[in-house]
Amino acid sequence: MVQGVTGIREMWGMPETHDTRRRIESGEIVGPRMVVASAIVDGPGAIWPGADVVSTPAEARAAVRRAKDGGADFVKVYSFLSPECHAAIADEARRLRIPFAGHVPARVPVQHALDQHTHEHLYNLFTSTSDNADALYAQLNALPDDPADPNWWGRQSGRIERAALATHSGRRARKLFADMVKRGTWQSPTLFVERNMSRSPEAVVNDPKALERLRYVPVDLRAQWDQIMSGRPPRTPEEVAELEKFGDARMRLLKQMHDAGVGVVAGTDAGFAYVFPGFSLHDELALLVRAGLTEAEALKAATADAARCLGKEHESGTVTPGKQADLVVLDANPLRDITNVSRVHAVVSRGRYLGPQDRTRLLKDIEEASKVPVEAPRTPMGCCAH
Repeated sequence: MVQGVTGIREMWGMPETHDTRRRIESGEIVGPRMVVASAIVDGPGAIWPGADVVSTPAEARAAVRRAKDGGADFVKVYSFLSPECHAAIADEARRLRIPFAGHVPARVPVQHALDQHTHEHLYNLFTSTSDNADALYAQLNALPDDPADPNWWGRQSGRIERAALATHSGRRARKLFADMVKRGTWQSPTLFVERNMSRSPEAVVNDPKALERLRYVPVDLRAQWDQIMSGRPPRTPEEVAELEKFGDARMRLLKQMHDAGVGVVAGTDAGFAYVFPGFSLHDELALLVRAGLTEAEALKAATADAARCLGKEHESGTVTPGKQADLVVLDANPLRDITNVSRVHAVVSRGRYLGPQDRTRLLKDIEEASKVPVEAPRTPMGCCAH
């Protein structure tokens, strides 16, 4: 919140997450307003500890009921779900009137996931808009599991999508985007984390911004991040160039999607290795502008459109009488240069003013607290489809 983030959508709801929200709402601690997902609902081969793994439509429906009963604001779906389980989740979520959001599973064409409220990371778009889409999804569905290396399957789906760029169909993309607009499906592109995944590990860990921000990351989580990055093989210049080319293509497709009227909401995957809460939202907005959105459109993706995505536009997202008193005061105009969003002067949260001295004190408190060992949630060495 000290970096100007006064509301978040938490995509992995754990008991500790709900406890933190209760403490914020009671005024015990300072923090953003929170919309909290269920535990990750995934299929066999799930890589995240604590995922709710389902293998049949009946199990998928039961997972939705558990999410609803557990107080989740929405159901979080993930990459290894089968098409049948994903369809069952959609049906049960509709019946219980709870949204579902997350990854479009790798075996599910985007066209079949339009009831999913938000799609994260721009996944599957080139596979789904390929002239060879049917053959590519048949290939994906025929891939065997590898119990010794669960994420092998996820890496293969990423390879297939990158190859699908060569057979991309603008006509199929325009039809898909029109259908997304019609159904009210949103995209959260998370460009910053995807960009980091495309870079060589040493470039990520030696980035001057990252080195400066690490002092605010808990020491145990910092060690975990180091382990993750050291476990990744270095990328050759050719591999980096190929991934950057694919990333640029995704950004062009995002611009086309936005121009077609698909709702775009800013998100970061904060907490994933070298994605820094608060700070990385500033990076995300800069990348949205680089993708072709105007500065005003990028700001809306984190404010008015973010509120509209969550159905909270009547209470937040704009500076309007009667809405929540959550504001950010900047020292320079972000409409002239989007990087000015990082020049935070003050934050108002729930009507409480956090001026420059308050922010300095909070940042110092965070830095000191980060030195105390506290067990961090376990993060897999890789994430499927990146």
